[in-house]
Amino acid sequence: MLSVEAKLLRSYDTAYDFPSVQKAFDVKLTLKNKTRHSITFWIMLCSWQENFLLNTYDIKYGVDCAKNFPVKRTILAHDSLIYKMMVLRDSIFFNPIVEETRFGFLYVDTVECKNESDFDLFLKDRSKQTKIFWSNPLRLYVPFS
Repeated sequence: MLSVEAKLLRSYDTAYDFPSVQKAFDVKLTLKNKTRHSITFWIMLCSWQENFLLNTYDIKYGVDCAKNFPVKRTILAHDSLIYKMMVLRDSIFFNPIVEETRFGFLYVDTVECKNESDFDLFLKDRSKQTKIFWSNPLRLYVPFS
């Protein structure tokens, strides 16, 4: 029903955040509705990254927002929605075994979560998070020196 396409837009030079070294990447995530019907889901207005899971723990992202609250988003039939984010790989926690990074979109159905309180509980309870759509892999590997 949904597909997630990840695309690396840009990688940055080394950034220093004592005591670690970080590499930064701009990533575009495209959610594509592959059905003949509109799809509506809950997502945070600013910290929409909460709906995206990662297959590795050494990547992080930040959000700067004055007003952050759950909103409903709709993707029309055969349409898409684009999100862009900067992700950081941290040298302290760098895991060289995971060579490819995948982004999993956590689909929060508006039928199961009827209001903002339901959405908040859903994000905190991993057992309810059964609809995850994973992206293609990205190679966000830059050797740390």
